Amino acid sequence: MKVVFMGGGDCFDILRNYQRQTNNAIEYIGMQPHDVALKYLDNADVLLSIGNKESPMAPSKIYEYISTGKPIIHFYTWDKDPCIEPLKKYGNAILINENKDFDIHLLLNFLDTHDRKVFDEFVSNFESSTPSYTANLISNI
Repeated sequence: MKVVFMGGGDCFDILRNYQRQTNNAIEYIGMQPHDVALKYLDNADVLLSIGNKESPMAPSKIYEYISTGKPIIHFYTWDKDPCIEPLKKYGNAILINENKDFDIHLLLNFLDTHDRKVFDEFVSNFESSTPSYTANLISNI
């Protein structure tokens, strides 16, 4: 198993330390252009999301994650994290509240039983976010 972190933030030293301790099983590659990030998304089996703190907006990456159909592990500390509702609606995600005890067996079971969803399986939950929905709105103007 390998975990790759990309992006900004203030934990560069912590991630680099874990990278050394795990012989690169945990890797931090910093900020990357969108096309590079998409290659990592495409090659990943499971996507990892770390929640927002006190921001009312869900980051666009959560919708990119959902669009892959892949299982998502989402860690959060704020009960009003704006990613929670879309991920519940998506249904192929496990939500882990860092402030509460967590049974690792739930995560292992999730990883054993969840695989990539086919677009048609969840499109009805996000119909208003699809290109066909937008095209229909425009054509009816």
